[in-house]
Amino acid sequence: MNLCLLKNIAKLFKEYTHINSLKRIQENLFRLQLDQEIFYLDMQKSQSNIFISTEIYTGKTYQAPFDILLQKLTKKARLLDCFCDGNNRILILHCRQHHLYKDFEFFIHFEFTGKHTNVILVNHENIILEALRHLNSDKTSREIKVNQPLIPLFQKNTSEKIIFYSKEQIFYFLQENYHKINTQKLLQYKQKVLSKLDKKIYTYQCLLKELPQVAGLENQAKKLRDEANLLLSNLHLIKPFDKYIILKDFNDQQIQIEIPKPYHLPQDCINHMFTQSKKLSKKAKNIHLEEQNLKNKIHFLQQEIRFIQKTNSLDNISILEPQKRIKEKNIKFESFFIENYKISIGKNQNENQALLEMAKANDIWLHIKNIPSSHMIIHCGKTRPPQYIIQKAGEILVELNEILRGNFEVDYTLRKFVKIKENAHVSYAKYQTLVYKKEG
Repeated sequence: MNLCLLKNIAKLFKEYTHINSLKRIQENLFRLQLDQEIFYLDMQKSQSNIFISTEIYTGKTYQAPFDILLQKLTKKARLLDCFCDGNNRILILHCRQHHLYKDFEFFIHFEFTGKHTNVILVNHENIILEALRHLNSDKTSREIKVNQPLIPLFQKNTSEKIIFYSKEQIFYFLQENYHKINTQKLLQYKQKVLSKLDKKIYTYQCLLKELPQVAGLENQAKKLRDEANLLLSNLHLIKPFDKYIILKDFNDQQIQIEIPKPYHLPQDCINHMFTQSKKLSKKAKNIHLEEQNLKNKIHFLQQEIRFIQKTNSLDNISILEPQKRIKEKNIKFESFFIENYKISIGKNQNENQALLEMAKANDIWLHIKNIPSSHMIIHCGKTRPPQYIIQKAGEILVELNEILRGNFEVDYTLRKFVKIKENAHVSYAKYQTLVYKKEG
């Protein structure tokens, strides 16, 4: 992080009076909202930076002690001052949190110091309240521990000339930082996620090729049924624990029938063969559903790949990146997460129907207006998600649609205001509309 730019950022932050929110949204990325402006502080070791973006970065909610205290102290806190620690690349925010009986003053140290990059909360007595990274004495001479004094860094002599810029110039440099970071990470991240999606498609394609043919299943079912009937008519000839038996079939042809398991009673073996025959007949009848399900999954993944290939947003890619999750039974639709909000999307008419039926009354329903397409549900219950979550969900819904380009309107409302008609067709009320432009 450039010291000159950091001092200019400190000067810029002095103009704001309140911290609306400050939270960690990715492993090392913080979103800071000062009044109505949003800034991003990347605290990755040796690659720390500050930038702004026209898109709102989403992420997940962290529940570490540091994150809980950070959000508690900074929510609607007053920003009293902002300054740098001399010639050190440390940005310090002096804040005050209003409590019912007593105001609480504290400092947030954003340390852009290479491998020791850190975020540290201290009180007015310079005692450490919490830190992003706790450092022991065996790792560094400057120990970072809760309830210990924060040791100041040695002031370095620097020949770097400090030039102060206008507000417009500072915003320009912060926007340029975003483009540099985005360009560096975008291609690498795209390749990583596309590789994962390609592997999933390959897996489904293999399963599709391995599906048995209907005729083969029906022949197996008929063979088992005929053999079971033949055994039933010659039940008196079967000895317990026989592995096979030679009989004459109904056409007076000699036939050898293998007995699948050494059942104690011959009747149990025959019942098993009838059961297996029924299962094969049922599988033959429904194999087209399994085939269609695999094709739908492949098609949906291809839509995701097309979206990722054209997007320039790291945030969009991170949302759609396949994650290792606990296997759930009877998964009927695709799901992903935006800041801990689970979002499900139907891939076909049956999945749309199932999604509507399982959604709760206060979940949010989204659909592209006047176009046959997927239904989407934000599983939020009575907790309404921020507007940018709904906006991002609508954007993904549009981008995963088959139509390559055009202007789209996405209607959204609570699930309880959506009435299901026949074949996942719906009527709805009390809705709001989002507008998107999709470019091919």
